[in-house]
Amino acid sequence: MKLKIKKSTSLAAAGILSVLLIAGCASQRQAPIEGIGPEGSAGMSAHGSSVETNALGQAGSLDSQSIADLQSQIANIGQYTPAQQQAMIAALNSMSSCKTVYFAFDSTTLTNDAKTCLNQVASYLLKYNQPLRLAGHTDPRGSEKYNLNLGQRRADSVRQYLLQQGVNSNQLCTVSYGKSQPVAAPSQFYGEMTKAKAQQHAYYLDRRAELDFGQACG
Repeated sequence: MKLKIKKSTSLAAAGILSVLLIAGCASQRQAPIEGIGPEGSAGMSAHGSSVETNALGQAGSLDSQSIADLQSQIANIGQYTPAQQQAMIAALNSMSSCKTVYFAFDSTTLTNDAKTCLNQVASYLLKYNQPLRLAGHTDPRGSEKYNLNLGQRRADSVRQYLLQQGVNSNQLCTVSYGKSQPVAAPSQFYGEMTKAKAQQHAYYLDRRAELDFGQACG
């Protein structure tokens, strides 16, 4: 189920944009918060307000189109207050690098970096009760049947970790696309690396689970 932004929502984007800009300016005047560093995201539940303050500051530079794109990742957006929408947009923006989780060859094991990202995702889902679709993918090697199974196990690995962080199972659904949706071709990287390394890099980008915020399966 893919959610569409209503015209009324796009009108609200302008108001949210102005609030984010004000929040961004205000956050720049605040003193640094001790104890929140690169690893701070893992403790988002304990320091939620501090992390959200930082996220609002980062979101202050968003344009209206970026806000609209982030709004499309919020299910049933009309049930949230403007202040909640503002905080959710800021949180989604701060998690932009966490929307894809990568795996080693033929593996479903989450890396430490992936777990750090998923800790942020779990905190967001717990606070706002939003749905999340987890889509598993593989590189093109191997049979279609094997890769469909591997993609499913990758999506399930992410799901299981989020459940361990307290996320409700009703918020999560999984799907596997196997090797049917590659995101990179080796030729894209020929100018940067040897052909052999370009091939491996393309394979790496294909071995992933994508997190589709605000989306449910079916």
